[in-house]
Amino acid sequence: MLPGLHDMQPLQDEMQSNTADKHDIYYAVLDLPLKYRTVIYLFYYEGYKIEEISKILEMKESTIKSQLMRAREKLKTKVKGGFEDE
Repeated sequence: MLPGLHDMQPLQDEMQSNTADKHDIYYAVLDLPLKYRTVIYLFYYEGYKIEEISKILEMKESTIKSQLMRAREKLKTKVKGGFEDE
């Protein structure tokens, strides 16, 4: 074995864990109701600001903020507790 390769295991474990976490989050987002999935997608995946999402969806900024908050709560529940029906 080459010197230093045994030190790579913790990094590999962390990378696998991060990949699994991203996978879980991805499926949790897909499992959200459309209105929550849309704001999560626009905010986190496309990088739009709340004001921009408000214009795109033709909704009040306060509505977008509320939907983001509720979507985050649902995601926390789904990722921590699995994908059981609510």
